[in-house]
Amino acid sequence: MILEGAKLMAVGMTTVFAFLLLMVAMIHSNAWLVRRLGHEDVPAPPRNDESDDLTHIAIALAVIESQRRQA
Repeated sequence: MILEGAKLMAVGMTTVFAFLLLMVAMIHSNAWLVRRLGHEDVPAPPRNDESDDLTHIAIALAVIESQRRQA
């Protein structure tokens, strides 16, 4: 009975070890592929300070209105 348990343990541990090796190999190959293909830098859209100011004003007005309704 102990011999059967040892065999089962050896098969189970070998299976887990093989799966982990396969997973590590896939992660490394994926990293290599991403480095090989690279990526193109996407330019940031131009900032429009006027629209940013209007957004901040709209947020401030929404907060004020929310606080008025709570009171």
